[in-house]
Amino acid sequence: MQETHISYVSAGANLRAFMYGLKGSTNLVEIREALAGMVVPEFKTKSGVKIGALFENSLASLFFVCDVETRKLR
Repeated sequence: MQETHISYVSAGANLRAFMYGLKGSTNLVEIREALAGMVVPEFKTKSGVKIGALFENSLASLFFVCDVETRKLR
């Protein structure tokens, strides 16, 4: 596993631990060992499931909300 991946997982795990008032870990050896023991199942799509919004639509919604909020500040 690449160092970038381990750092990313470590950062996410430590943020989540912090949010729950738990002590995180910066020991990359421990993290590497924990990741080595994990089995991640293969992702399989389900038929009939639709994604709520396309990427372009979600960006348009985000820009609309930002524009509305900006106008409130004026």
